Amino acid sequence: MLFRSGATPILLPLMFQRGFGMSAFASGGLTLAYAAGNLGMKPFTTPILRAFGYRNVMVFNGLLSALCILACGFLTPLTPLWAIWTLLVLTGGFRSLGLTCLFTLPYVDVAPHQRTAATTLMSGVQQVGFGLGVALGTVALQGSLLARAAPADALALVDFRVAFGAVAIVGMLVILQFLRLSPAAGADVSGHRAKAAQG
Repeated sequence: MLFRSGATPILLPLMFQRGFGMSAFASGGLTLAYAAGNLGMKPFTTPILRAFGYRNVMVFNGLLSALCILACGFLTPLTPLWAIWTLLVLTGGFRSLGLTCLFTLPYVDVAPHQRTAATTLMSGVQQVGFGLGVALGTVALQGSLLARAAPADALALVDFRVAFGAVAIVGMLVILQFLRLSPAAGADVSGHRAKAAQG
């Protein structure tokens, strides 16, 4: 999850500039839709977790997030602006929901006196994960260039398709770990189990 979360914010503006031929300003403006999805998901995160529980949310959100990232690789300059915005909002929203799950679930079983150490550990894991995501995207881009025997300054849309595809595949593999979670994982925090018991 952290891999793709670190890669996507780097690959998108780079694709808009090098693949679409947009200016840095125009690329940044378009990428605002991704940030809007991130922020727009925040009010819905708690109700979603309460309704479906951590495990279900992480599995299905992981799948939807990976599919959206894969779809980003198939955007072209001819794609309607409304479709690009819609995809970026969804991609950002799923990223936000996934990261919230990842960053809150580890604290569920942590004793109060261990929370300071847990916070420090999670901050380190977060930065390493984001960094590895950037590295994964970069390696995939360079690998595609090498496969095409193209120079480093000849990035094309096909290279971004490879990079987004690689990030999406890693995201799909992470879902296998989410499936191993207990259905009651994080229930004390989300309230999902309590709601089910009342029903």
